[in-house]
Amino acid sequence: MASYEKRNNKWTVRFRVDGQNKRLSGYDTKKDAEQAYIKAKATSKKSTDNLTILQLFELYKNYKQPRIKESSFCSIIQSLQDYVLPYFEKMKISNLKATDIANWQNEINSKSIKYATKNRIHRTFVNFVNFAVDFYNLPFNPVSKVGNFKNNELKPQMDFWTEQEFTQFISVVDDLTHKAFFSTLYLTGARKGEIMALTWQDINFDTSIINITKTYTNKVVGGGYKITPPKTKSSNRQILMTASLTNLLKNLHTEQQTYVGYTPKCFVFGFSRPLALISIDRNKTKYCNLAGVKQIRIHDFRHSHASLLLNKGQNILLVAQRLGHSDINQTLNTYSHLFPNRQKEIIDSIDIIVDN
Repeated sequence: MASYEKRNNKWTVRFRVDGQNKRLSGYDTKKDAEQAYIKAKATSKKSTDNLTILQLFELYKNYKQPRIKESSFCSIIQSLQDYVLPYFEKMKISNLKATDIANWQNEINSKSIKYATKNRIHRTFVNFVNFAVDFYNLPFNPVSKVGNFKNNELKPQMDFWTEQEFTQFISVVDDLTHKAFFSTLYLTGARKGEIMALTWQDINFDTSIINITKTYTNKVVGGGYKITPPKTKSSNRQILMTASLTNLLKNLHTEQQTYVGYTPKCFVFGFSRPLALISIDRNKTKYCNLAGVKQIRIHDFRHSHASLLLNKGQNILLVAQRLGHSDINQTLNTYSHLFPNRQKEIIDSIDIIVDN
């Protein structure tokens, strides 16, 4: 895409063409600079005149794959394959107009797709077409011109369990592996992928510390799973366990040591390979029904842990560090609404002042 600036009453335009940065200057009006930009793109070595969106997609895949994490690459490609190519793959990228994008958005809006997903699709589509702008002579990005989907959704209520609900749930879990897995989720607040990636080398029973240094992903080219570095730099952390969780994991470790093929490199939850995602979800649903507690997502165990700490008045900085957030603003923005009890304390303290 091009950027324009005016200096000394003259306009300058900067852009990329044929993979190189270009600068044209000395124009009396912005319109003159825009025309110069369009002409420069039209006479470049590479052109989108005969390039279909499907052909651009293949070029984009080759460009992106070595530059980003595999899980991110898979998400991008999946979004384009599911929501962009079915509508545009035969169209030439040079023929893509704002009206086409607006009609496409109407089609997407007619489906039962959450705004968060639509927002991700739009962002992916914008970056995809920017690739044609930067490298293949497309004068401007019509997806950016139209703008993002409108968010008409109410912000969903974040689900979490109280201490009583978790106690009720875990009391009916009769499988040691799943009992330890769900307990680790709730009592550490670690992400599901971080826990699934744990091996016995990551747990120090002498200090009751879990070392988070990696994560599990099933977003892998060709299927399967992969153990990768954690989500962010701040996700690398040490989490202190409760005595009850330490003892529970010790029992699981003792059991696994009797299995043929055990080594400290075995996964804590799953042994030779991590627990299957479908097994985790199926057992969660089963035990929720047995316990008579509301169904929550696996990620909501993390929210429940944050709620537990905040309702007990823990320091927000320590909570952020335990969750692996990069700063406390992330924690506050995500969980500030999760402690109604603290709001009650504020009101009670004001009442005391008024009464006095």
